[in-house]
Amino acid sequence: MKLKDQSSVEELIPYSSHITDNIIVTKNRDLLATWQIDGAYFECVDSEDLSILTDQLNTLIRSFEGNLLRFILIVSGVKRTSDQYLTVKFLL
Repeated sequence: MKLKDQSSVEELIPYSSHITDNIIVTKNRDLLATWQIDGAYFECVDSEDLSILTDQLNTLIRSFEGNLLRFILIVSGVKRTSDQYLTVKFLL
């Protein structure tokens, strides 16, 4: 799909103005907030730690229950180059 064929941000999110860098007001006077949560890559975590992290995320999501708000969780990974390497010796 070409860039000119894609929807504009205004079509997808009818925003009116920015309150902060992470909060906007929509034309319907709704608030829209974004935030970044850093964490471990699930491919690199053992199953026990992954279970703990999953439970913590579920607890966070359930904490919004009963509030007059809607939220959408979008997960995106940002790949970065690194000069850090694991120093693990494997037993053969």
